Order: sequence, then structure tokens, then C-alpha cells
Amino acid sequence: MDLKLTLSCILLSCLFPLLIADDVKVTIKGATLIAGTDDNFVCATLNWWPSEKCDYNQCPWGEAGLFNLRCLQMKRRDQLNNLFNQTGALVTFGLNALYGRKESQVEKGLWVGNWNSQNARDLIAYTVSKGYKTDSYEFGHELFGSGKAARVEADQNGAWVGEAFRAYNSGSKDVSHTFADGFWYLDQLGMTSTFNHKVFCRQTFIGGNYALLNTTTFTPNPDYYGLCSVVASPDGKRSSVCNPPRPTKAHHFCACMLTVQSTRERSQCQGPTPHPMITV
Repeated sequence: MDLKLTLSCILLSCLFPLLIADDVKVTIKGATLIAGTDDNFVCATLNWWPSEKCDYNQCPWGEAGLFNLRCLQMKRRDQLNNLFNQTGALVTFGLNALYGRKESQVEKGLWVGNWNSQNARDLIAYTVSKGYKTDSYEFGHELFGSGKAARVEADQNGAWVGEAFRAYNSGSKDVSHTFADGFWYLDQLGMTSTFNHKVFCRQTFIGGNYALLNTTTFTPNPDYYGLCSVVASPDGKRSSVCNPPRPTKAHHFCACMLTVQSTRERSQCQGPTPHPMITV
């Protein structure tokens, strides 16, 4: 009890100057332009997890999964196209890069052999026949990194982050959708742009504990506005802040302002307005 009381007093003593302080104006001077991205640098994934997907005694996916039956039926493809048309999203479809391959007998985790492209050809042919617009196709995902079960060799692929979050198995219940997560998310966006990655896909747009939108109400979570601040950056430019003390990291993006009109939320961002990019 004494320890709790002491900690409470310390916190109050630290916060008290903030409570009585006047308004403070903070100015960040961008010293050097260190990275540039195009309008489609940031994206978010849509997943197929069913409502029965549960981890650690919680089932956070609800009805947010796209496929649920582990395969994409053409009727569902039509429904998805209607959704993408209404939202103006640029769509990237993830393809199964292991289809037809076999695991190497020499190197564990490496899948070798000829890729069976028939399934992908059928999907692409149907997409073309219906006149559906697809921005790109992603050849596999989660194929590199510690703890992954499979990988394939790809010498000429551009550097993409195809699906990223800092806590797997649907994220952390009381952290992943809160303001605290922004320290990780914005830092990752800044760092990957610095290393010339072309796309950074957030896991996920909706569903799980790490969604940009609330799974049931569709209300934006804090990281949604972090993403908005990046896509609003004029010409995709990111500047370094004048020599912050180590180990401090600082990234400078153009700001994004939120206005609320009735029950609808609308973001007003300076600079170009890119289309949202979705990967499925």
C-alpha cells in the first residue's frame, strides 16, 4: 500500500506542472530530407480469419474476415470488388507462393521446385473478364523473417513490408489498438521509408486487436490518424529532425487534422490525397 501511495505521489508531482502550464508551442525544423515515398507507400491488410479465431481466451475478429472458408469464391470476389469501388481502394492480392512447391530436403524451411500458377491464372483471368481493377499481385507473404515456417528465393523483388505488426496472434488486447502503439507504428513507417522500402502494409485494416478501425463500430483507432499523417505528407517527403539526442528517435511528417461533422468523421490533410491501398 505504501509503495502504491509513493508511486501515485511521484506521478502526480510529475504531472502537476503539466496541468497548470500555459499553452506551449512546439516547432520542429526539418533539417535534411532523408527519404521520399510515393502516394501508395502505406497500406493495410484485409484478412480471412474466421470469427472462431481465438488466442489467449479472446476472439477479437468478429465478422471482419473476408473469406472465412479458406478459399475465395467468385461471388465473394464480386462483393469485394463492389467494396473496393465504393472506397476507391487500390488493391493488391496476395498469391500462394508455395502452391506446387515442396520443402527442400537440404535446407529446412526452403521450398523449391516449380510454382503451380494455375490457381493464380484463374483468379487473374476472372478479374480481367469482369473488368475489375487490381493494382498489383503480391507473390507470397510472411516468407522471410525469424520464426517463419517457409520461404522461397526471390532475387529481384522490390523491398516490401507485406504484413507487419509487433505482436502476433491477433495483437495485444489492451495495447495494440491504443495511443501507446503509435510509438512503434510511426517509428516503423519512418524507418522503412529511410531504407527505401516501397510499401509498408499494416496488419490489419479491420479485425483482431491491431486493427486501424474498431471491429464492431468501425471507429478509427489512434494508429489510423498516424497513418493519415504520413499519407498527407506533401510529395511523400520525410525530413530528419535536427540532431535529436541519442537514443531518441524523431521523424517529421506533415500533420493531419481531423474534423467531426455530425456523426461522420472526415480527415483534412495538407498535400495530395492518395487512394487507400489494401492488400488481401
